[in-house]
Amino acid sequence: MIGRRKFLTFLTLFGFAKTRESNTPCAVWPEAKSPCLVPAVSPIPEPDPSEVLQEARKLAASGHFEDALKKHIWYHENSLRIQPAQVGVRLSFALSYWQELGEKYPKARAALLEIQQKNRNSIELGQCDFSVFQEIAGIDRHLGDQSGTVESFRKLREIDATLAAKCYDLAEKALVAQKAYAECLEFLVDPMVNLQRIVNFREKLRNGVATNQAREKAADAIFTERASRLITILAQGGKLADAEKILAAALLTLDNDTIRNAGK
Repeated sequence: MIGRRKFLTFLTLFGFAKTRESNTPCAVWPEAKSPCLVPAVSPIPEPDPSEVLQEARKLAASGHFEDALKKHIWYHENSLRIQPAQVGVRLSFALSYWQELGEKYPKARAALLEIQQKNRNSIELGQCDFSVFQEIAGIDRHLGDQSGTVESFRKLREIDATLAAKCYDLAEKALVAQKAYAECLEFLVDPMVNLQRIVNFREKLRNGVATNQAREKAADAIFTERASRLITILAQGGKLADAEKILAAALLTLDNDTIRNAGK
């Protein structure tokens, strides 16, 4: 008959360990006075969000649309919990891939619209925050629904003006597309401060760790778009003197025809 010590050694070798929380005698050795022995279970590792997203693309490319949709939904719901740094990819590349899938597979577009409707409902329920509105603007942008962003922003302003002010930058492009210049002016307390933020963002992009020609070109393109939009808001909103000041200041940073012709 095998001895108690040898039996415990046998259990240990095959993946069993003593618990530190229970004082219950071991079930496998009734007369034992030590804590019960339980299996040592290793946690199941979480999937890598980036890999899941790439799997979704491959599945879509091979015509496995339903499986691709499941991957997109999983990524959208879990990526930030596992890797918070996925926030940028989640609202850009991931939505772009999802939108492309929706063009081939209507069910995928319907699923994205369902998520968007829940986001919009959160405004009515007073449950919206910056991240939710950021998602609203991102999904609308990829679906080509700028009017949806404007409507959501107006509703948010009615319910929570303070939060709306924080979310203004997310809605500005859509507001300008709808020629809602007066609404934009409500949130431009100091146009020169706004321009300086745009300048600082350009410098941050151009002077990043991996600075290269493509990065610098992208930084200039973003600056041109945002500076031109600011000038347009001021000029079309009747703030001509401010528009001229911002134009002159912007040209000191970057001089091109797009900026020069902004607001006309």
